Amino acid sequence: KLASLESLSRVTTVVFDKTGTITLGKPRVVDFKLLDKSFDKETLLAVSLAIERNSLHPLAKAVVKYGKNAKVLSATLVTETVGKGIEGIVSGKKYFLTKLPDDSSDMKFGLFHDNKTIAVFTFEDEVKETSKETINTLLDLGLSLKIFTGDRYGTAAKLVKKLGIDIEIQADLKPEDKQSGIEKLKKEIDSAKSDVIIS
Repeated sequence: KLASLESLSRVTTVVFDKTGTITLGKPRVVDFKLLDKSFDKETLLAVSLAIERNSLHPLAKAVVKYGKNAKVLSATLVTETVGKGIEGIVSGKKYFLTKLPDDSSDMKFGLFHDNKTIAVFTFEDEVKETSKETINTLLDLGLSLKIFTGDRYGTAAKLVKKLGIDIEIQADLKPEDKQSGIEKLKKEIDSAKSDVIIS
């Protein structure tokens, strides 16, 4: 116990992986917008479900839940690449779903066909009730706080603004980017004979 207390006394930095720590980690679809009028909106929702059913990603689960009453289609040759997106063939056509590369403060997923965005899902993730109190307590202790997230910077910035906190944001990170960032931070902190907590 004394060793644990001594270790905690050296902590100067806390790193949060936003989803599931500060937020509930259960995003929901708040909007589904058709961009290409040559397609039918309900059919594209069914196409998205056919592909996303094969993924365990939280945003994929949100899409499946949102379209639970959509018609059922089947997808073949479904391939998911971590940090990039998921693709598959539905009714003879190839589709690809991925996070949109923009500076929006919302989480957005684009549905692509022939390298063209034909529909967009917008997501929202609720903040945990205890998050603001916990973060303010850590700040009062003089700790440095950071967020490492795979979300766009605007999404993380919107969350920070909602919480009314001062915290460093590193966004658009792939899993390997988060790991390398944490390792770099550990080395910097080790040289100062202090510790870091990853939440």
